[in-house]
Amino acid sequence: MKPRKWEGKTKARAVLEGIKGRKVAEICNDYQITQAQYYQWREQFLSNLDKPFEAKKASSREERLKAENQKLKALIGGLTLELKKPKKSCYEEKNISCCRREKQADFKENRRAQERHPFWGYRRIWAYLVYVDQVIVNKKRVYNLMKQNNLLVTKETKLRAKRTPLKSKPKASKPGEIWGTDMTKIKTEIGWVYIFIVLDWYSKKVVGKQVGLASKTEDWLAALEEGLQKQYPEGVKGKKLKLVSDNGCQPSSHKFMKSCNHLGIEQIFTSYNNPKGNAETERAIRTMKEELFWLKEWKGVKQVEDALNDWVKSYNATYLHSSLGYKTPEWVEGNFKQEVA
Repeated sequence: MKPRKWEGKTKARAVLEGIKGRKVAEICNDYQITQAQYYQWREQFLSNLDKPFEAKKASSREERLKAENQKLKALIGGLTLELKKPKKSCYEEKNISCCRREKQADFKENRRAQERHPFWGYRRIWAYLVYVDQVIVNKKRVYNLMKQNNLLVTKETKLRAKRTPLKSKPKASKPGEIWGTDMTKIKTEIGWVYIFIVLDWYSKKVVGKQVGLASKTEDWLAALEEGLQKQYPEGVKGKKLKLVSDNGCQPSSHKFMKSCNHLGIEQIFTSYNNPKGNAETERAIRTMKEELFWLKEWKGVKQVEDALNDWVKSYNATYLHSSLGYKTPEWVEGNFKQEVA
C-alpha cells in the first residue's frame, strides 16, 4: 500500500487546530495520523512560518493568518495537561483494619482463588483474600492450608534467578515519566502470534498493546501510539517521557528512533548482559502469560486480541501488586493525580 499523501493546506489546518488548544489525540483520530506525524508537521510548520506549504502569492487573508501564527507560536509551550480527579477507590475509603469481616478464611476460599490463578503462590492468595475478599486471615494460615492440600507452587531448583545487583537502571518517580516496551509470542493453531506491550514503570499500568503475525517496527509503534493516545490526549511533546527497551532491531530501527525523536521521547536501551534492565516490562509479560496465555490453547489472532483486551482492562483495574503495597495500577495512577491536583 502506497503511503498517503497530504496537501499542504490539510497539514496546516491540523497544526493550527493543535496550536489553538485542541487535543492532539482528537486531531490524530480525525486525520487518521499518529502523534509522531503530527509533531513532524508542526516542526515543519513552525520552522517555515514565512514559507507556506504550497508556494503561491500570499493573499491578504494569508497575511493575517501568518500574523496570527506568530502570536500563537508563543502559546505552544503553555499547553498543560488537564488532570481529571479519579473516583475514590475502596483502598482509600476503607482501611483494612476497619472493614474486616467476622468470617475466617478456609480451604474453600483458598481453593477458589487457586483455581482461577494456578500460578499464584501463598503470598498473593493471602493478599487477594485480605484486600479483595476482606477476610481475616494470617499469611501463615494460608501457607499451611495450601501446603496440606498440595496447592503450593512447585519450586524450580534447577533454574535460579540471579539476585545480585547488576548495572543501575532508571527509576520512575511519577506516572508518565518512564515507560517500558517489549514483545513476546505464543503458539496458536495458525502459527506464532506476537504480542507487544507498553508499561508505565511507576503505576505498572499496561498503557499500550498490539497483536500481530510478525514482529515489525510498525507493530511496536502501534502499541506505543495507543499508549500516547490514551495517556497524552493533548500531546506528548514536552512531557519528557522516557522509553526503555532492549537492543532489538525494531526499537533500534531508523523508523522507530525517528518517530521517538519527533515525539520528543528519550529512548533508553538496556546494557549488554543486563537482564534486569527492562525487568518491570518483562515481569508484566510473565504475569500476562501466567494469567492468560498459558491457561488454554489458542486458535488465531482475533481470539488472542479479544482475550488480551479483556485481560489488560481487568489487570489495570484489579491486579494487586506487591511492589505497590497490594494496590492496583489504576488506583496508584489516580491517587498520584489526586495528590498533585
